[in-house]
Parts: sequence; structure tokens; C-alpha cells
Amino acid sequence: MASVVVLVWVLSSSAAVAAPTRAGVVGWVNKERGGRIALTFDDCGSSTAWWPILTALAKHKVHATFFCIGENVKHYPELSRATVHLGDQLCNHTWSHPDLTTLTAAQQHIQLASTRSILAADGSTCGLMRPPYGSYNATTLSVAGSLGYRDAVLWSVDPRDWSKPGSPAIVSRVMAGAHPGAIVILHVLPETAQALPVILDDLAKRHLVQSRVDALMANGTPTNGWWPNP
Repeated sequence: MASVVVLVWVLSSSAAVAAPTRAGVVGWVNKERGGRIALTFDDCGSSTAWWPILTALAKHKVHATFFCIGENVKHYPELSRATVHLGDQLCNHTWSHPDLTTLTAAQQHIQLASTRSILAADGSTCGLMRPPYGSYNATTLSVAGSLGYRDAVLWSVDPRDWSKPGSPAIVSRVMAGAHPGAIVILHVLPETAQALPVILDDLAKRHLVQSRVDALMANGTPTNGWWPNP
């Protein structure tokens, strides 16, 4: 009888060890301590905007999280390395920005693994990823987890800066939704770069502290909120 119990324990333990990891889903952070907010920057496709964004963050002595497309990191290695050197997070936004839910598990793996490799070569150790368009499924979370990604990071404030509404509109939309624990999605675009110094000044006036996503998550309770966790 004892041998049967031991066998069952060994089998169950092996199954637990072999079970695939799975990334979580984070939309914002509840009960945030310290008035932190996370402005995040997607795509990294404009070299004329990327450096001014880094400069504005450095001048305000704050840091941010960048979710970059692998192809763009390949095109702008100096900016990618500068991002890491300045203390900002350089994270995975796939290689070519596809809708991951239209891809097989193998194709999703290639998108994330290829980008992980080029980010690591530039010094990134970020354990977060963001699915393009906020589109993901259970396969995405399993593949991301298997590659060592802790969470798929979405957002709670979207000023739709990609539509190029003008810098004043971007400032207004960000500030309308800003609150402790918020994750704001922005893009590396010229209008966003122009808006950023004003946004950072306005956040400071409201006693909101711009932070990287990892710092935000460490000071509250990350939640998926309205985002599904398939």
C-alpha cells in the first residue's frame, strides 16, 4: 500500500513539474500604494519620436515601459540600447505586430521568441509582453509563459494617439483617465513625443508618479479587470 502511495505521489509531482507555465493578464493595478501610474509606449517605429520621448523622461527623472516590435528594434539598435541604458523597460510586442489570435501556437512562438532574442541582445531582461491590438487567446498566454513571460500587459487608458488627434488632445485624453494604478497605452509617434512633457508636468501637479509597469505592479494588486483571462 505504501508503495502505491509513493508511486501516486511521484506521478502527481512529475505532472506538476511538467505542467506548462502560463502568463497572467494585467489591465491595471488595484490598491496602488504611492500614487503611481504607468505611461507605456508601443511599437517604437519612429526614430524621430523615440529619442525625444527618452529625453523627456530623463529630464523629469522618471522611467517608462516600452513595448517594441522586433523589426523596429532591429532597425534602431542604438535607440533600443539607449532605452535600457537609461533605466527604462524594453519589452516584447511581437516581431511584426500580427493579430496573435489568427496564428498557430508555433507561429505565435516565433513572433515572441524572435523578439525576445533581439531584445536580450540589447540588454533587456523584461518579463512582460503586450499582444498587438490587445488581441490574445489561451494559446498566447501559454506560449508567452513557456518563454518566461510573467504577464501580458494591456491597458486601462487609451488616448488613441495612433489616430494623430494632435498633442493637446492626447494630453487631455490621458489626463481625463489618469488615476493611481492606471496603465496608459501610448505610441512612439511625433505627436505623442510633443505631448509627453506636458503630460508629465500635469501628472506631477496631480501628485501622480510616472513609473515603469514592473514598479506599478509591485506596489499594488495587478488585475485583468475587463480584459478576458481565457
